Amino acid sequence: MQWSYPELRRKLIEADLWPQGRMARLACYLAALAVALFALQNLLGLFSLSWGEHLGGWVSFLAFLACVLFFVLAFRWVKRRILWRLRNRLIVTYMFIGNLLVHKYKPIMKRPHRTIELPFLRSRANYPDQDRIMIWNEK
Repeated sequence: MQWSYPELRRKLIEADLWPQGRMARLACYLAALAVALFALQNLLGLFSLSWGEHLGGWVSFLAFLACVLFFVLAFRWVKRRILWRLRNRLIVTYMFIGNLLVHKYKPIMKRPHRTIELPFLRSRANYPDQDRIMIWNEK
C-alpha cells in the first residue's frame, strides 16, 4: 500500500483529526520534533556517541511544551462541548413581558404559548390592564 501526503491529509480531515488552528499545528510540530529528536538520541546512543546525551534536555523541553499546548487545546474543546450542551438546554424556554395590544402582531405570538396575568404588572402602554407575561416552551 502506497502512502501519500494528500491521501493521509484527506483521511485525517474526514475523521476530524487534522489540526485546524495555529496552536494545534504548533503542538503537532513540537510533538513531532520531540519524537524525531528522541529517535535521533536513541540512534546515537546505539553507536555510543556522546552527541545523543545532549539531546535529552531538548526532547524533554519540546515534549513539555507540546503537552502544555495539547492540554490547552483539550480544555478549550471540552469547554466548548459542555457549554454547547448547556446552551441547547437553556434555549428551551422563551419568556416575554409586555402589553398584548402593543405586541399582538408579532410573529411569535402566533405560536402556542402560556399567558400569565398579574395585577401588579404595569407598563407605559395606554392600556396597562393588558400587560402579560408570555412563555413559550420548545418541548
